[in-house]
Formats: sequence, structure tokens, C-alpha cells
Amino acid sequence: PLHDALPIYVHGQVTNWTVANNLFHDVAWCVQFQFDSGTSSNVTISGNTIYNVDHGIIFGGPHSGQTLTNVNIVGNNIHDYSNWDTSQDIWHHDGIHIWGYNDDGSDTISNINIYDNKFGGCVGNNVTAHIFVEQNSGKTTNVKIYNNSLIDTCNGQDGDGLLTTGVDGGYQIYNNTIIGTANDTCMGTSSSPNVTFINNVVSGCGTLMYIASGGSFVSGGLHNNIYANCSGSNCFNYRGNFTGSLSSWQSETGQDASPSSYVSSANLTPAGVPQAGSAVIG
Repeated sequence: PLHDALPIYVHGQVTNWTVANNLFHDVAWCVQFQFDSGTSSNVTISGNTIYNVDHGIIFGGPHSGQTLTNVNIVGNNIHDYSNWDTSQDIWHHDGIHIWGYNDDGSDTISNINIYDNKFGGCVGNNVTAHIFVEQNSGKTTNVKIYNNSLIDTCNGQDGDGLLTTGVDGGYQIYNNTIIGTANDTCMGTSSSPNVTFINNVVSGCGTLMYIASGGSFVSGGLHNNIYANCSGSNCFNYRGNFTGSLSSWQSETGQDASPSSYVSSANLTPAGVPQAGSAVIG
């Protein structure tokens, strides 16, 4: 792998860019946009295959007072980060990574759509997430994450969440399939309030749902989810209260009643496709 290679690196006012239908592999940071001049908007990244990378798609704010809006990340296949593992944990792998300057809210990030993407392969031991949107002191808004598959196939060590969000509120997360292994957290938030989490399949992780203190779901925004294949007492965590029981999770959140359910197996293919008899099909 090439440590210093940056196939696409753009900074300044990042507006009206499209990156589509490319093959990228065996580089550190792959498609990187640094929005550092006024308002950056109307960026589409679609149909790319990206693998054996430390970071796949990156939007970062290197200076304060900037704006990023109207971004669509759609239909990409992003997988395999483990070749960037080091004993010193130099790299922290992400399929998609978005942040504002210093995580302090001095940048404004809005209208981010992440959908129809496939994430998989060996995530490694130094991974943060397939999708990681950092905290931005409430200035990241209207983020929609839907119709994605997020899978760890190789017993990685993702304690943050294959999908993880910062403290900003209002994330809309629906129609995703998240499959991990016993050392993974599937869905994690860093105190994000008023999250919508509907019609998702969450399976195989040692912790299926991790909602940190201060995190919450919007009223009526947690339902129609299938949880599967988790053993022990850490399957669900709501504000520091761990439990292995769906009924306890339902009591803690006050939501996620039937037809949400826990099943021993979601009966999915390794790619996350429901097979005959799967509870996902009904």
C-alpha cells in the first residue's frame, strides 16, 4: 500500500464536483475534500469501488467559519481496511469520515445523504467505523443514512460502531443492514439526541446498539427493527444501562415495540441479503 498517495485531493470551495465510477485501492486516504473557502456544495460521489484503504471518502474542515452542504454519497462499494493496521495504532480506519474544524461547531455541515452503499470486508483492529460523522457542537444537521449494508466479515475490533455519530442531533437512519462480529459494536452514538432509527437490521455484534449518555431517539422514531445473533448482557446499551434483553431495551427507550423483534438468527447471506424464512422478510 502507498502511505502518501492521495488519488483525489481537493481543497478550497468544493462545489459542483462529481466523482463517479472509479476504482481505487491500496492507498491511505482515497477521495478527500477539504472545504476551506466559504460555502462548498453540490458534491456527488457515486458508483466507486474502494478497497484496501485507511480512509475511503473524506470531508474535512481545516479552517473555521466554513460551510459544507448538499452532499450525496451513493452506490459506492467500500471494503477492507485491515492492511492498514499497525501495532502502534497509527491509522484509524473509516469508510466515510466527515468532520468540521476542531469539532467545535465553527463550521456548518448540512444536507448530507449517504445511501445505497455497500461496506464490508476485513475492517481491522484499528478501525473507527464504516461511517463516522464526528461531533460538531450541534452544527451538523439533516444527515440521512439509508439503504446501506455495513458488514465486518473478519472478526474486527470496532468498539465505536460500524456506524457511529457525534453529539449532533436529528440523524435519520433507516433501511440499513449492519452485521458485525462479537468484538464489534454495530450502531454507536456519542450522545446524539433525537435520532431516527427505523427499519434496520442489526446482527452479530457483541453490542448491537450503544447510545451514550445524552443520546436519545426522537418520539416515534425507533421502530420496525430486527435485532439478531447477540449473546451475553451487553447487546443493548441505553445511556449506560447495559442489557441482553430486548424487553429491557424497549423499557429504557420507551420505544421499539413490536413489530421490532429479537431473533437468534436474521437468516442473511454473508452479503446481508435475507434468505427464505428470514424475519427481515416477515
